Amino acid sequence: MKVSITNRIGLQLFLDVRRGVALDVVAGRGGANPKAWIESQEQSWRDGVKWGTLDLSGGYKAVFRKALPKTTLVADPFHLIKLANQRIDETRRRVQNELYGSRARAGDPLYRIRRLLTMADERLTSYAKDKLVGLLKADDPGNEVATAWQAKEALRELYTISDPSLKPPVIANYINVKILARSDK
Repeated sequence: MKVSITNRIGLQLFLDVRRGVALDVVAGRGGANPKAWIESQEQSWRDGVKWGTLDLSGGYKAVFRKALPKTTLVADPFHLIKLANQRIDETRRRVQNELYGSRARAGDPLYRIRRLLTMADERLTSYAKDKLVGLLKADDPGNEVATAWQAKEALRELYTISDPSLKPPVIANYINVKILARSDK
């Protein structure tokens, strides 16, 4: 079984992700109530939970570690992609600052593509893709922003693959992108 805890407006929702079924809703924002709910379940149920999906907060990780210590934790895709997009933006701002010695201005090439960098590749029109590639070539001399964008897209691609045997090549591609980024410096 794969269980997920989701916090919505002070309510924490427990889901059986594999079956797509809501298990329960627990009030509160902290970890005490979810932990108590898990511990109130039968031992056989707790032993059947093999994976736990969660956002990247330490609170949920602590709940799983205390209440279901043998569970393999998996970060949910939304939060991982969000984190990857934050890293792209941090990289873009750092490169921008190194190039111009100041914060970005509206006309600066990297600033002009900041939203395109966080969009899914398949959602970019051909015009947007050409603009993205062209402005990266113009204003990303070390290819740092381009590499961060490619790594984010490789991570996104990993979540689209349903056949587990195809995932290792995508992971290898992701690792290669990261290695190339380090060797270019």
